[in-house]
Amino acid sequence: MVPGSGGKSTPTLRNWTTGLIEATGTPISSARPIFLDTRHILYTAAGGRRDAADQARLCVASLVPSGHTPAQSCSYAFALPEFLLYGVSFVDTRACTLETTPARHGCFYSDPDDRLISIELIFIDWSGRFIIDVPARTLTRYIAAHPAVPGQPAAVVPWDAWGTHGARVTHCPGYTSMSWAISGSRRATLLPRSGVDNTTMLTVLDYSPRRVARAIARGTGNVVRGSEVPAENTGAGFGALRTMLSCISTEIPVPDRLAGGMLRATICENGVLFTKRDARSNTVIDAWAYTI
Repeated sequence: MVPGSGGKSTPTLRNWTTGLIEATGTPISSARPIFLDTRHILYTAAGGRRDAADQARLCVASLVPSGHTPAQSCSYAFALPEFLLYGVSFVDTRACTLETTPARHGCFYSDPDDRLISIELIFIDWSGRFIIDVPARTLTRYIAAHPAVPGQPAAVVPWDAWGTHGARVTHCPGYTSMSWAISGSRRATLLPRSGVDNTTMLTVLDYSPRRVARAIARGTGNVVRGSEVPAENTGAGFGALRTMLSCISTEIPVPDRLAGGMLRATICENGVLFTKRDARSNTVIDAWAYTI
């Protein structure tokens, strides 16, 4: 992102091998966009009112070869559920990277279309939040089926046209402290659980369509088929929110020996690494690995 005037920055795609800028876009207001694919940048635009013109949305900016002039800053605008929101942001943007180099023969790698994108929506009164999980393929397939018309303003894609069947919404009541990590098609959430034992749990949601289909066929794993957020949790007058995307949910209890320090979970394609750090020096004093 190249800073510019008016609080806007210009997305650029640089080849760090040659040092050349290969593609560029028009200036946008978002400071933390992510790659959707090699030709599109994804960024959030916050709403706040129940006015369609101010509805929160995911915006897609197209990149064009260096030397060409981008037609518009927003090629597609995917509307998010119409809530009274304080803010909209990506979850763990560091994990939303794009790998375009083909894997060597025999090496495991995630399909880029299965890469998970997660968005956090915070209520305007800070009474709760939603996490929306969206596989990249939901957006890339829509874009492929509906080519943008150069020079025409981006049409707003209604939530029901893409989110109901292509995303999953999780409601997080209150504003409990939690942390996330994303790897491939998995999202891990580290959340203290209230109760007698106050056990800290790591919940891993796996949206890989192949692993979900295999689990359903074999009758293994905790397959969660879609989600529904009751009307009382969506705000006055908004109604229940239903989504159809399925995933595999796995809960991992954090070992007692890691309690009492700064805890962090790092996830990869086949495992989770818990690290406990000293609060003063920030050095790792204990670690524990779990295979998934």
